[in-house]
Amino acid sequence: RLEQFREFDDDARTMTREVIALFAGDAPHRVDDIRAALAASDSAALSRAAHALKGAASNVGAQALTDACFTLEQSCLQGQWPPDAAQQVALVAGLADKTRQALNDWAA
Repeated sequence: RLEQFREFDDDARTMTREVIALFAGDAPHRVDDIRAALAASDSAALSRAAHALKGAASNVGAQALTDACFTLEQSCLQGQWPPDAAQQVALVAGLADKTRQALNDWAA
């Protein structure tokens, strides 16, 4: 996805670096929101938080993270608590960390 920005970006990849910085700064807060919703057993908040992180992940082309967030979001949409919520949240958090690291490595 980041390579797709090339046609709209300058030679220094200023826009791409800004998108990466926004994700890197925002993702930990989104993961915190997801963990807080898990701790509160609040399916509506969990769905909203997963949706927000899904959008951010999609912006940077993090398909595995986008997919994991989508699965978590969908499992909560009916107002039901997913039986594997803790495992789904752990997967999302791990993928968010890996995505941030990969993006930081790319930008370095």
